[in-house]
Amino acid sequence: MDGETVDVAGTDVAGLGTLFDVGVSAGSFDDFTTGDIAVSEHYAEDHDLGVGSTVAASWPDGGGTEFTVAAVYTDRMTFGDLIVSSTDLADHRTQADDTVVLVDLVAGADPHAAKAAVAGVTAEFGAPDPLDRAEYKDSIGQEINSLLYVVYGLLGVAVVIALMGIANTLSLSIHERTREIGLLRAVGQDRRQVRSTVRWESVITSVFGTAGGVGLGTLFGWGLMRAMKAQEGFGEFALPVGPIAVVMVLAAGAGVVAAIRPARRAAGTDILLAIA
Repeated sequence: MDGETVDVAGTDVAGLGTLFDVGVSAGSFDDFTTGDIAVSEHYAEDHDLGVGSTVAASWPDGGGTEFTVAAVYTDRMTFGDLIVSSTDLADHRTQADDTVVLVDLVAGADPHAAKAAVAGVTAEFGAPDPLDRAEYKDSIGQEINSLLYVVYGLLGVAVVIALMGIANTLSLSIHERTREIGLLRAVGQDRRQVRSTVRWESVITSVFGTAGGVGLGTLFGWGLMRAMKAQEGFGEFALPVGPIAVVMVLAAGAGVVAAIRPARRAAGTDILLAIA
C-alpha cells in the first residue's frame, strides 16, 4: 500500500543482484540509487507493494523519506525485509553500525587478488577477513550449526537420563517378578535366555519411547516450519530420514546398554529362594 510509514535500515546495495544471489523476482539492483528501496517478497505480499510503488519511511531520528520500490527479492533471511542505499541512511544515524559490506568487482578482475587487496584494507581497522559469496553463506550456516550442536548436547544429556530411567525401571520390575523368574528357571529356562528376555524388554521400551518422541518431534517440526514459511517467508519442511534411522538404531543399542546390569541380576537369581 503506497504511503505506508515503516522503519528501515540501510546498506549500499548497488549491483547486489549480481554480487549476491538474493533471488530478485521483480525489478533490478543494477541501477539502485538514492530514493530507491528494495523489499522482500513476503513484505511485498503483506503490504501490496510492487516495483514502482512508493513507501513513506520513518527513521529512528524522527525524519522521513519517500522511497520508490526498485526491486523485490527472496533472500529475506540474510537481508531482512527492507533495503535502502547507505547514502539515504547516512544523514539519519549518529554512528556507523555496518554489519556487512559488499564489494563488487570490475569486469575481468582477479577474485583472489581483489580479496587480498580488501584484506589489506580491513586489517587496518581490525575487521574480519573478507569472504566471497560461498564463504559468507557458509559462515551463516555455521552459526545455525552451532545452535544445533547445543541441541545435540542437550539431547545427549536426555539420553543419559533416559538410560538411567530404563535401568531403574527394569531393576524394579525384576524385583517384583522374582518368583516368576525363579519358576521359569525351574522349568528349564537357562541364564542366557533370562538375560535375552530382559534385554529385549529394554530394547522394546527404548524403541517405543524413541518412536513416540520422533513422531511428536516431526509433528512439531512440521508445524514450526509451516509457521516460519507463513510469517518469515522462508523455510521448507524436509523429513530427515537418515538421521531418524540412525536415532532408532542408537535407541535399540541404548536399550541393550541399559539392560546390562538388570539382566545380570535376573540371571543370577537363586531358584530355590525365588520360588520359596
